[in-house]
Amino acid sequence: KCCIKYEDDVYADKRKLLPKEGTIIKAANGDKGKVLKLHLLIEQFDMMTVKGQIRRYARNQYTSKDTFDKKEFPERFQHVVNETSNVIGLNEKEELTAKKFMDESAQRAAEKENLSSLDEKAKQHDKPKREKHIKAKLEDKKQFSANEQDKAQDKPKRQKRRRPRNGRNKKPRNGNQKE
Repeated sequence: KCCIKYEDDVYADKRKLLPKEGTIIKAANGDKGKVLKLHLLIEQFDMMTVKGQIRRYARNQYTSKDTFDKKEFPERFQHVVNETSNVIGLNEKEELTAKKFMDESAQRAAEKENLSSLDEKAKQHDKPKREKHIKAKLEDKKQFSANEQDKAQDKPKRQKRRRPRNGRNKKPRNGNQKE
């Protein structure tokens, strides 16, 4: 089996365990809210509760029969509190595994950011060299064009002879042909 096909199957299986984004559900701990984001690989989801709290829940906090009508969810909140640092419904072992995964992901993202910032610094360091190189090329072009202009002034201009192309400029041979 192709690795991408296998990966697709894994994502599809994990998605079945979690609620759909945008649905209104009731979690096992009693919170009602709207699902905002899914974290498929760690089988968790973020939900905005009816109290204006964004919380992260483990998959065991959701069953498919816990969906509700959108009328029960408020349209506006005075303020929103982000409480996604704690995952509701995880036992200690699961929590450590999820924390390790998230830390590794954050570390990889930070390393990637550091590499890109180092590349940017290298570009900035090389910028004066590039500018000097470009100025030198422009000077060479100016010098070349000045030499060409001098040569053009020294030589008298020759007039080009025009040759007929495919008979377009030829005069008709007899009176029957169109001009």
